[in-house]
Amino acid sequence: MTTVQQKITKPNDFKQAGDFYRSLSETDKASLIKNLSGDLAAVKNKDVARKMVGYFYLADADYGTRLAKALNFSREEVEALFRK
Repeated sequence: MTTVQQKITKPNDFKQAGDFYRSLSETDKASLIKNLSGDLAAVKNKDVARKMVGYFYLADADYGTRLAKALNFSREEVEALFRK
């Protein structure tokens, strides 16, 4: 038996994370943001943390916005990492 891998024509790497986030209650969303922001605040390289926030933003705008706010990152500084 041969296993073949094919490239997905239109990958959406962030859909599942966004769907999960949107399925949560407001209380669960707040808890998730609190936990993630606590972990990301400990990251020494702030560009890495900003890039991670950008990925969460790609999953869901509210998700990324709330994380950025919790970490005191502006939307502009997060987006700048994706323009490089």
